[in-house]
Amino acid sequence: MKKKKKEAKVIEHFLPYKFGQAIIAKRTKDGTSLRDLEKQTGLHKTTVYRAELAESLPDIDTYFKICQWLEVPLDKFFVKGKNK
Repeated sequence: MKKKKKEAKVIEHFLPYKFGQAIIAKRTKDGTSLRDLEKQTGLHKTTVYRAELAESLPDIDTYFKICQWLEVPLDKFFVKGKNK
C-alpha cells in the first residue's frame, strides 16, 4: 500500500524587521517623532519604538493602527511559505 504524500500547508510568516524599517522610513521622511506618532495613532511611543526595533511582535490592534498610519495593506509585511 502506497503512503499518501503529505501536502505542505501554505502559511504566512510575519516579517517584523520589515515592519520596523517601514515605520522608521516614514517617520524619517515625514519628520514625525515618536511622540507625534503616539498622538496620531493612540499607541504608546514605547510600543511603536519596540515595533521599530522588532523587539516584540505587535498585537493585532497595534499592527492595524500602524498599517493605517503607513497607508499600506494589512498583508504588506507577510510572506507566504510552506510549512513542512
